[in-house]
Amino acid sequence: GTTFFAEVKSTQDKTAFRFSLIKDTQWVAASKTLAAGGAYFFFVHNLLTDSWYRIPASYVKITRDAGVQSLPWKELNSMVWN
Repeated sequence: GTTFFAEVKSTQDKTAFRFSLIKDTQWVAASKTLAAGGAYFFFVHNLLTDSWYRIPASYVKITRDAGVQSLPWKELNSMVWN
């Protein structure tokens, strides 16, 4: 088995998962876990399509560090979680 930490988010945004949904304390927890070599995910429920996404926090962090504040749904197609 694998142990990992996760946050669960829901949104009705039509175009993207916006990082503004992530609280500062959640960013800190994700950063600490990743720095220690652990796994951390955001499970995001798009309420408009009833789709779930399993997004690695490492991917979100890289995107945010590049100055981008959201991930478009079309970019997350490979991360749909059933």
